[in-house]
Amino acid sequence: MKKHLLFLASMLMVFGSIFAQEPVKYQRSSLHMVLLTTDEPITDDPELIPLIEQAYQNYPFPDKYNNHEIDFKTANAGKPKGGLIATMNQLWDYNTHTSKLPSTPKELKALKEALGGGGKKYLEQLKTNIDVQIKQNDVARKLVMKWYNIQPDGSNDANLLVERSAFNMNSTDVQTAAATAGGAQEIVNQVAEELINTTFVVFSKIDFYKNEASAGVTRDITIALAKIAYQVAAQKNQNLAQIIYSAAETGAIALYEATKDGYTALTNTLLYKLKWNDSIQAVFYQCYKDDGKIDMDKFNAINFELEFIGADNCKSSTKFAGNKGKDILVNTTIIRNLDKQFVKLQKDYEIFRPVAPIISLDPFLADMGTKEGLSGGEKFDVLTRAIDPKTGKMVYEKVGTVKVDKKGVWDNNYNMAEGNIIVTPSPKRTEDGRNGTLLSKCKKAQMGMVVRQKK
Repeated sequence: MKKHLLFLASMLMVFGSIFAQEPVKYQRSSLHMVLLTTDEPITDDPELIPLIEQAYQNYPFPDKYNNHEIDFKTANAGKPKGGLIATMNQLWDYNTHTSKLPSTPKELKALKEALGGGGKKYLEQLKTNIDVQIKQNDVARKLVMKWYNIQPDGSNDANLLVERSAFNMNSTDVQTAAATAGGAQEIVNQVAEELINTTFVVFSKIDFYKNEASAGVTRDITIALAKIAYQVAAQKNQNLAQIIYSAAETGAIALYEATKDGYTALTNTLLYKLKWNDSIQAVFYQCYKDDGKIDMDKFNAINFELEFIGADNCKSSTKFAGNKGKDILVNTTIIRNLDKQFVKLQKDYEIFRPVAPIISLDPFLADMGTKEGLSGGEKFDVLTRAIDPKTGKMVYEKVGTVKVDKKGVWDNNYNMAEGNIIVTPSPKRTEDGRNGTLLSKCKKAQMGMVVRQKK
Protein backbone atom coordinates (compact mmCIF):
# COMPACT_ATOMS: atom_id res chain seq x y z
CA MET A 1 0.00 0.00 0.00
CA LYS A 2 1.34 3.35 -1.00
CA LYS A 3 1.97 5.52 2.07
CA HIS A 4 0.93 9.12 1.85
CA LEU A 5 3.99 10.59 3.57
CA LEU A 6 2.85 14.20 3.33
CA PHE A 7 -0.41 13.32 5.06
CA LEU A 8 1.51 11.38 7.73
CA ALA A 9 3.80 14.30 8.49
CA SER A 10 0.88 16.74 8.58
CA MET A 11 -1.13 14.53 10.90
CA LEU A 12 1.71 14.22 13.39
CA MET A 13 2.00 17.99 13.45
CA VAL A 14 -1.73 18.18 14.17
CA PHE A 15 -1.45 15.70 17.03
CA GLY A 16 1.20 17.91 18.55
CA SER A 17 -0.91 21.04 18.22
CA ILE A 18 -4.13 19.51 19.52
CA PHE A 19 -2.85 19.41 23.07
CA ALA A 20 -1.50 22.95 22.97
CA GLN A 21 -4.88 24.59 22.39
CA GLU A 22 -7.90 25.15 24.63
CA PRO A 23 -10.62 24.24 24.16
CA VAL A 24 -9.85 21.16 22.05
CA LYS A 25 -11.50 21.03 18.65
CA TYR A 26 -13.86 18.14 18.12
CA GLN A 27 -14.37 15.84 15.18
CA ARG A 28 -17.59 16.27 13.21
CA SER A 29 -19.25 14.22 10.52
CA SER A 30 -19.28 15.84 7.07
CA LEU A 31 -22.41 16.77 5.18
CA HIS A 32 -23.54 17.82 1.72
CA MET A 33 -27.08 19.15 1.20
CA VAL A 34 -29.10 18.80 -2.01
CA LEU A 35 -32.38 20.55 -2.78
CA LEU A 36 -34.63 17.98 -4.42
CA THR A 37 -37.30 19.04 -6.89
CA THR A 38 -39.88 17.16 -8.94
CA ASP A 39 -41.98 18.03 -11.97
CA GLU A 40 -44.89 18.65 -9.59
CA PRO A 41 -45.57 22.10 -8.11
CA ILE A 42 -43.88 22.90 -4.79
CA THR A 43 -46.54 25.39 -3.71
CA ASP A 44 -50.16 26.36 -4.33
CA ASP A 45 -49.06 30.01 -4.73
CA PRO A 46 -46.63 30.63 -7.65
CA GLU A 47 -45.61 33.97 -6.13
CA LEU A 48 -43.99 32.09 -3.26
CA ILE A 49 -41.58 30.05 -5.41
CA PRO A 50 -38.69 32.57 -5.39
CA LEU A 51 -39.25 33.17 -1.66
CA ILE A 52 -39.03 29.43 -0.96
CA GLU A 53 -35.85 29.09 -2.99
CA GLN A 54 -34.32 32.10 -1.22
CA ALA A 55 -35.33 30.73 2.18
CA TYR A 56 -33.51 27.49 1.41
CA GLN A 57 -30.43 29.48 0.43
CA ASN A 58 -30.72 31.47 3.68
CA TYR A 59 -30.63 28.32 5.78
CA PRO A 60 -27.42 28.38 7.84
CA PHE A 61 -25.40 25.22 7.41
CA PRO A 62 -25.84 22.91 10.46
CA ASP A 63 -22.91 23.74 12.73
CA LYS A 64 -22.62 20.21 14.14
CA TYR A 65 -21.36 19.00 10.74
CA ASN A 66 -18.51 19.97 8.44
CA ASN A 67 -19.62 21.49 5.15
CA HIS A 68 -18.63 19.05 2.38
CA GLU A 69 -20.29 20.88 -0.50
CA ILE A 70 -19.70 19.68 -4.06
CA ASP A 71 -21.03 20.91 -7.42
CA PHE A 72 -24.24 18.89 -7.14
CA LYS A 73 -26.62 21.18 -5.24
CA THR A 74 -29.96 20.38 -6.87
CA ALA A 75 -31.54 17.24 -8.28
CA ASN A 76 -34.83 16.45 -9.98
CA ALA A 77 -36.77 13.33 -9.01
CA GLY A 78 -39.03 13.31 -12.05
CA LYS A 79 -42.76 12.68 -11.71
CA PRO A 80 -43.45 10.65 -8.55
CA LYS A 81 -47.18 10.17 -7.93
CA GLY A 82 -48.72 11.24 -4.64
CA GLY A 83 -46.99 14.56 -4.06
CA LEU A 84 -48.72 16.73 -1.51
CA ILE A 85 -49.29 19.89 -3.57
CA ALA A 86 -50.54 17.97 -6.60
CA THR A 87 -52.90 16.07 -4.30
CA MET A 88 -54.08 19.31 -2.66
CA ASN A 89 -54.74 20.93 -6.03
CA GLN A 90 -56.99 18.01 -6.99
CA LEU A 91 -58.92 18.16 -3.71
CA TRP A 92 -59.33 21.81 -2.80
CA ASP A 93 -61.18 24.54 -4.66
CA TYR A 94 -59.43 27.76 -3.69
CA ASN A 95 -62.30 29.90 -5.01
CA THR A 96 -65.19 28.24 -3.18
CA HIS A 97 -63.09 27.02 -0.21
CA THR A 98 -64.57 23.54 -0.54
CA SER A 99 -62.99 20.12 -1.02
CA LYS A 100 -63.67 17.30 -3.47
CA LEU A 101 -63.19 14.03 -1.65
CA PRO A 102 -63.47 10.34 -2.58
CA SER A 103 -66.38 8.52 -0.99
CA THR A 104 -65.09 5.15 0.20
CA PRO A 105 -63.51 4.67 3.67
CA LYS A 106 -60.40 3.09 2.14
CA GLU A 107 -59.79 6.03 -0.18
CA LEU A 108 -60.40 8.54 2.60
CA LYS A 109 -57.93 6.85 4.94
CA ALA A 110 -55.32 6.64 2.17
CA LEU A 111 -55.84 10.31 1.45
CA LYS A 112 -55.39 11.22 5.11
CA GLU A 113 -52.07 9.33 5.08
CA ALA A 114 -50.98 11.18 1.91
CA LEU A 115 -51.65 14.52 3.57
CA GLY A 116 -49.14 13.54 6.25
CA GLY A 117 -46.28 13.67 3.76
CA GLY A 118 -46.95 11.61 0.67
CA GLY A 119 -46.71 8.23 2.34
CA LYS A 120 -44.26 5.34 2.02
CA LYS A 121 -44.82 4.82 -1.70
CA TYR A 122 -44.03 8.44 -2.46
CA LEU A 123 -40.70 8.23 -0.59
CA GLU A 124 -39.87 5.00 -2.43
CA GLN A 125 -40.45 6.75 -5.75
CA LEU A 126 -38.22 9.63 -4.69
CA LYS A 127 -35.45 7.20 -3.71
CA THR A 128 -35.61 5.34 -7.03
CA ASN A 129 -35.19 8.59 -8.95
CA ILE A 130 -32.50 9.92 -6.61
CA ASP A 131 -30.44 6.75 -7.08
CA VAL A 132 -30.39 7.42 -10.82
CA GLN A 133 -29.26 11.01 -10.21
CA ILE A 134 -26.48 9.88 -7.88
CA LYS A 135 -25.02 7.57 -10.53
CA GLN A 136 -25.45 9.99 -13.43
CA ASN A 137 -23.67 12.76 -11.53
CA ASP A 138 -20.96 10.50 -10.05
CA VAL A 139 -21.71 11.98 -6.61
CA ALA A 140 -19.73 9.47 -4.53
CA ARG A 141 -16.55 10.02 -6.56
CA LYS A 142 -16.90 13.80 -6.25
CA LEU A 143 -17.15 13.48 -2.46
CA VAL A 144 -13.92 11.46 -2.34
CA MET A 145 -12.18 13.90 -4.65
CA LYS A 146 -13.05 16.75 -2.32
CA TRP A 147 -11.57 14.89 0.66
CA TYR A 148 -8.18 14.65 -1.07
CA ASN A 149 -8.48 17.75 -3.27
CA ILE A 150 -7.85 15.55 -6.31
CA GLN A 151 -7.27 17.53 -9.52
CA PRO A 152 -7.67 16.26 -13.12
CA ASP A 153 -3.91 15.74 -13.44
CA GLY A 154 -3.82 13.58 -10.28
CA SER A 155 -2.27 16.19 -8.01
CA ASN A 156 -3.77 16.18 -4.53
CA ASP A 157 -3.26 17.11 -0.91
CA ALA A 158 -4.51 16.08 2.53
CA ASN A 159 -5.18 19.55 3.88
CA LEU A 160 -8.91 18.98 4.40
CA LEU A 161 -8.34 15.69 6.20
CA VAL A 162 -5.79 17.35 8.44
CA GLU A 163 -8.09 20.28 9.14
CA ARG A 164 -10.99 18.03 10.16
CA SER A 165 -8.97 15.43 12.05
CA ALA A 166 -8.92 17.23 15.41
CA PHE A 167 -10.20 14.98 18.16
CA ASN A 168 -9.90 14.66 21.91
CA MET A 169 -7.69 11.73 22.82
CA ASN A 170 -5.38 11.09 25.72
CA SER A 171 -1.96 12.48 24.77
CA THR A 172 -0.21 9.41 26.20
CA ASP A 173 -2.22 7.23 23.82
CA VAL A 174 -1.13 9.32 20.85
CA GLN A 175 2.53 9.37 21.89
CA THR A 176 2.53 5.61 22.42
CA ALA A 177 0.84 4.87 19.11
CA ALA A 178 3.05 7.31 17.21
CA ALA A 179 6.31 5.96 18.70
CA THR A 180 6.98 4.09 15.47
CA ALA A 181 6.35 5.00 11.84
CA GLY A 182 3.95 2.04 11.62
CA GLY A 183 2.02 3.22 14.65
CA ALA A 184 1.77 6.74 13.31
CA GLN A 185 0.65 5.47 9.91
CA GLU A 186 -2.01 3.36 11.60
CA ILE A 187 -3.39 6.46 13.32
CA VAL A 188 -3.42 8.26 9.97
CA ASN A 189 -5.26 5.38 8.30
CA GLN A 190 -7.85 5.21 11.08
CA VAL A 191 -8.47 8.96 11.09
CA ALA A 192 -8.95 9.01 7.32
CA GLU A 193 -11.23 5.96 7.42
CA GLU A 194 -13.39 7.35 10.20
CA LEU A 195 -13.71 10.83 8.73
CA ILE A 196 -14.58 9.72 5.21
CA ASN A 197 -16.93 7.00 6.44
CA THR A 198 -19.06 9.65 8.14
CA THR A 199 -19.72 11.68 5.00
CA PHE A 200 -23.46 12.17 4.50
CA VAL A 201 -25.70 13.55 1.76
CA VAL A 202 -29.19 14.85 2.56
CA PHE A 203 -31.79 15.27 -0.19
CA SER A 204 -34.62 17.62 0.85
CA LYS A 205 -37.91 17.89 -1.08
CA ILE A 206 -39.80 20.94 0.20
CA ASP A 207 -43.51 21.56 -0.30
CA PHE A 208 -45.02 24.83 0.89
CA TYR A 209 -48.69 25.69 1.07
CA LYS A 210 -51.32 27.85 2.70
CA ASN A 211 -52.70 26.24 5.82
CA GLU A 212 -56.30 26.72 4.73
CA ALA A 213 -56.24 24.05 2.04
CA SER A 214 -54.67 21.39 4.27
CA ALA A 215 -56.84 22.35 7.25
CA GLY A 216 -59.99 22.36 5.11
CA VAL A 217 -59.31 18.98 3.53
CA THR A 218 -58.38 17.47 6.90
CA ARG A 219 -61.61 18.86 8.36
CA ASP A 220 -63.70 17.39 5.58
CA ILE A 221 -61.99 13.99 5.69
CA THR A 222 -62.53 13.80 9.45
CA ILE A 223 -66.23 14.67 9.06
CA ALA A 224 -66.64 12.22 6.16
CA LEU A 225 -65.08 9.38 8.17
CA ALA A 226 -67.25 10.34 11.15
CA LYS A 227 -70.37 10.10 8.97
CA ILE A 228 -69.39 6.62 7.83
CA ALA A 229 -68.75 5.59 11.44
CA TYR A 230 -72.12 7.08 12.42
CA GLN A 231 -73.98 5.02 9.83
CA VAL A 232 -72.45 1.84 11.24
CA ALA A 233 -72.87 2.75 14.92
CA ALA A 234 -76.45 4.05 14.48
CA GLN A 235 -77.62 0.54 13.70
CA LYS A 236 -76.92 -0.37 17.34
CA ASN A 237 -77.45 2.90 19.22
CA GLN A 238 -78.52 5.95 17.24
CA ASN A 239 -78.38 8.40 20.14
CA LEU A 240 -74.84 7.44 21.12
CA ALA A 241 -73.76 7.48 17.47
CA GLN A 242 -75.17 10.99 17.08
CA ILE A 243 -73.29 12.23 20.15
CA ILE A 244 -70.01 10.78 18.88
CA TYR A 245 -70.56 12.20 15.40
CA SER A 246 -71.43 15.68 16.70
CA ALA A 247 -68.32 15.73 18.88
CA ALA A 248 -66.13 14.70 15.91
CA GLU A 249 -67.72 17.34 13.68
CA THR A 250 -67.36 20.08 16.29
CA GLY A 251 -63.72 19.13 16.93
CA ALA A 252 -62.89 19.06 13.21
CA ILE A 253 -64.40 22.51 12.65
CA ALA A 254 -62.62 23.95 15.71
CA LEU A 255 -59.29 22.53 14.52
CA TYR A 256 -59.83 24.02 11.09
CA GLU A 257 -60.52 27.48 12.54
CA ALA A 258 -57.41 27.24 14.74
CA THR A 259 -55.04 26.16 11.98
CA LYS A 260 -56.34 27.65 8.71
CA ASP A 261 -54.25 30.84 8.80
CA GLY A 262 -50.59 31.00 7.83
CA TYR A 263 -48.32 28.61 5.96
CA THR A 264 -46.96 25.09 6.34
CA ALA A 265 -43.70 23.62 5.08
CA LEU A 266 -43.45 19.88 4.53
CA THR A 267 -40.02 18.38 3.90
CA ASN A 268 -39.47 14.84 2.67
CA THR A 269 -35.86 13.96 3.42
CA LEU A 270 -33.68 11.09 2.24
CA LEU A 271 -30.34 10.40 3.94
CA TYR A 272 -27.34 8.75 2.26
CA LYS A 273 -23.79 8.00 3.43
CA LEU A 274 -20.59 7.60 1.46
CA LYS A 275 -19.57 3.96 1.56
CA TRP A 276 -16.00 3.77 2.87
CA ASN A 277 -14.03 1.17 4.82
CA ASP A 278 -10.49 -0.16 5.17
CA SER A 279 -10.86 -2.31 2.02
CA ILE A 280 -12.00 0.59 -0.15
CA GLN A 281 -9.31 2.78 1.37
CA ALA A 282 -6.65 0.18 0.57
CA VAL A 283 -7.76 0.08 -3.08
CA PHE A 284 -7.68 3.88 -3.16
CA TYR A 285 -4.14 4.00 -1.75
CA GLN A 286 -3.02 1.79 -4.65
CA CYS A 287 -3.82 4.69 -6.98
CA TYR A 288 -0.86 6.70 -5.65
CA LYS A 289 2.16 6.90 -7.91
CA ASP A 290 5.79 7.32 -6.81
CA ASP A 291 5.62 11.07 -7.47
CA GLY A 292 2.70 11.41 -5.02
CA LYS A 293 0.13 11.99 -7.72
CA ILE A 294 -2.90 9.77 -8.26
CA ASP A 295 -3.23 7.51 -11.29
CA MET A 296 -6.56 8.85 -12.55
CA ASP A 297 -7.27 5.80 -14.71
CA LYS A 298 -7.09 3.57 -11.62
CA PHE A 299 -9.03 6.08 -9.55
CA ASN A 300 -11.84 6.38 -12.09
CA ALA A 301 -12.08 2.59 -12.27
CA ILE A 302 -13.05 2.36 -8.59
CA ASN A 303 -16.79 1.98 -8.02
CA PHE A 304 -17.45 4.51 -5.25
CA GLU A 305 -20.99 4.34 -3.85
CA LEU A 306 -23.52 6.06 -1.60
CA GLU A 307 -25.56 3.82 0.67
CA PHE A 308 -29.13 4.68 1.61
CA ILE A 309 -29.65 5.18 5.36
CA GLY A 310 -33.32 6.13 5.60
CA ALA A 311 -36.06 8.69 5.00
CA ASP A 312 -38.25 10.98 7.09
CA ASN A 313 -40.72 13.77 6.65
CA CYS A 314 -41.81 16.59 8.93
CA LYS A 315 -44.07 19.63 8.95
CA SER A 316 -43.72 23.12 10.39
CA SER A 317 -46.44 25.77 10.42
CA THR A 318 -46.30 29.52 10.91
CA LYS A 319 -49.39 31.65 11.51
CA PHE A 320 -49.88 35.11 10.11
CA ALA A 321 -48.34 37.55 12.57
CA GLY A 322 -49.38 41.17 12.54
CA ASN A 323 -47.87 43.01 9.59
CA LYS A 324 -45.21 40.41 8.81
CA GLY A 325 -44.73 40.01 5.08
CA LYS A 326 -44.79 36.78 3.11
CA ASP A 327 -41.00 36.81 2.84
CA ILE A 328 -40.61 36.75 6.63
CA LEU A 329 -43.21 34.01 7.10
CA VAL A 330 -41.75 31.84 4.33
CA ASN A 331 -38.18 32.34 5.54
CA THR A 332 -39.04 31.50 9.14
CA THR A 333 -41.19 28.48 8.27
CA ILE A 334 -38.63 26.94 5.92
CA ILE A 335 -35.67 27.44 8.26
CA ARG A 336 -37.48 26.02 11.27
CA ASN A 337 -38.70 23.09 9.20
CA LEU A 338 -35.19 22.23 8.02
CA ASP A 339 -33.96 22.37 11.63
CA LYS A 340 -36.80 20.04 12.59
CA GLN A 341 -35.84 17.75 9.72
CA PHE A 342 -32.30 17.33 11.07
CA VAL A 343 -33.53 16.70 14.61
CA LYS A 344 -35.82 13.94 13.37
CA LEU A 345 -33.13 12.30 11.25
CA GLN A 346 -30.72 12.35 14.19
CA LYS A 347 -33.25 10.73 16.52
CA ASP A 348 -34.23 8.04 14.01
CA TYR A 349 -30.74 7.16 12.71
CA GLU A 350 -28.03 6.86 15.33
CA ILE A 351 -25.21 6.89 12.78
CA PHE A 352 -26.24 10.44 11.82
CA ARG A 353 -26.40 11.63 15.43
CA PRO A 354 -23.82 14.38 16.02
CA VAL A 355 -21.81 15.17 19.11
CA ALA A 356 -21.77 18.58 20.81
CA PRO A 357 -18.70 20.05 22.49
CA ILE A 358 -18.55 20.92 26.17
CA ILE A 359 -17.97 24.68 26.31
CA SER A 360 -17.89 25.28 30.07
CA LEU A 361 -17.40 23.18 33.21
CA ASP A 362 -18.78 25.65 35.75
CA PRO A 363 -21.57 26.01 34.87
CA PHE A 364 -21.55 22.76 32.88
CA LEU A 365 -22.65 23.81 29.38
CA ALA A 366 -22.73 22.15 25.96
CA ASP A 367 -23.08 23.87 22.60
CA MET A 368 -26.66 22.85 21.75
CA GLY A 369 -30.21 24.03 22.43
CA THR A 370 -33.79 24.28 21.22
CA LYS A 371 -32.65 24.26 17.59
CA GLU A 372 -31.36 20.73 18.23
CA GLY A 373 -34.78 19.69 19.59
CA LEU A 374 -34.01 20.00 23.31
CA SER A 375 -36.78 20.82 25.79
CA GLY A 376 -35.23 19.52 29.02
CA GLY A 377 -34.77 16.11 30.61
CA GLU A 378 -32.89 14.51 27.69
CA LYS A 379 -29.97 12.27 28.63
CA PHE A 380 -26.51 12.52 27.09
CA ASP A 381 -23.33 10.44 27.34
CA VAL A 382 -20.14 12.35 28.08
CA LEU A 383 -17.47 11.05 25.71
CA THR A 384 -13.73 11.29 25.23
CA ARG A 385 -11.55 9.82 22.50
CA ALA A 386 -9.19 6.94 23.21
CA ILE A 387 -7.46 4.06 21.45
CA ASP A 388 -9.02 0.66 22.05
CA PRO A 389 -6.10 -1.53 23.24
CA LYS A 390 -7.70 -4.66 21.74
CA THR A 391 -8.36 -3.35 18.24
CA GLY A 392 -6.04 -0.36 18.02
CA LYS A 393 -9.00 1.64 16.74
CA MET A 394 -9.92 5.13 17.92
CA VAL A 395 -13.21 5.03 19.80
CA TYR A 396 -15.46 7.19 21.89
CA GLU A 397 -15.05 6.22 25.53
CA LYS A 398 -17.95 7.00 27.88
CA VAL A 399 -16.95 8.76 31.11
CA GLY A 400 -20.41 9.60 32.43
CA THR A 401 -24.06 10.40 31.76
CA VAL A 402 -25.71 13.80 32.20
CA LYS A 403 -29.20 15.24 31.94
CA VAL A 404 -30.44 18.47 30.37
CA ASP A 405 -31.64 20.99 32.97
CA LYS A 406 -35.26 21.83 32.11
CA LYS A 407 -34.73 25.45 33.15
CA GLY A 408 -31.40 25.78 31.38
CA VAL A 409 -32.15 24.94 27.73
CA TRP A 410 -30.54 27.52 25.46
CA ASP A 411 -33.03 29.10 23.06
CA ASN A 412 -30.99 29.15 19.87
CA ASN A 413 -33.92 29.08 17.46
CA TYR A 414 -34.16 31.70 14.75
CA ASN A 415 -36.06 34.90 15.44
CA MET A 416 -38.33 36.25 12.68
CA ALA A 417 -38.62 39.70 14.26
CA GLU A 418 -36.64 41.34 11.47
CA GLY A 419 -37.18 38.68 8.86
CA ASN A 420 -33.55 37.66 9.08
CA ILE A 421 -31.74 34.78 10.70
CA ILE A 422 -31.17 36.00 14.24
CA VAL A 423 -30.19 33.81 17.15
CA THR A 424 -32.11 34.87 20.24
CA PRO A 425 -30.10 35.72 23.38
CA SER A 426 -29.81 32.95 25.94
CA PRO A 427 -30.72 33.33 29.62
CA LYS A 428 -27.86 30.98 30.49
CA ARG A 429 -24.35 32.23 29.77
CA THR A 430 -20.87 31.59 31.00
CA GLU A 431 -18.99 34.46 32.59
CA ASP A 432 -17.26 35.27 29.30
CA GLY A 433 -20.57 35.44 27.44
CA ARG A 434 -20.74 32.04 25.72
CA ASN A 435 -24.13 30.45 25.12
CA GLY A 436 -25.07 26.85 25.77
CA THR A 437 -27.45 24.39 27.45
CA LEU A 438 -27.05 23.63 31.13
CA LEU A 439 -26.33 19.99 32.05
CA SER A 440 -26.17 18.10 35.31
CA LYS A 441 -22.70 17.67 36.81
CA CYS A 442 -20.18 15.05 35.70
CA LYS A 443 -17.02 14.72 37.82
CA LYS A 444 -14.95 13.21 35.00
CA ALA A 445 -15.92 15.77 32.38
CA GLN A 446 -13.13 17.93 30.97
CA MET A 447 -12.89 20.67 28.39
CA GLY A 448 -12.44 19.14 24.96
CA MET A 449 -14.83 16.27 25.63
CA VAL A 450 -18.19 16.01 23.85
CA VAL A 451 -21.71 14.84 24.62
CA ARG A 452 -24.00 12.70 22.48
CA GLN A 453 -27.70 12.05 23.08
CA LYS A 454 -28.59 8.58 24.28
CA LYS A 455 -31.04 6.38 22.39
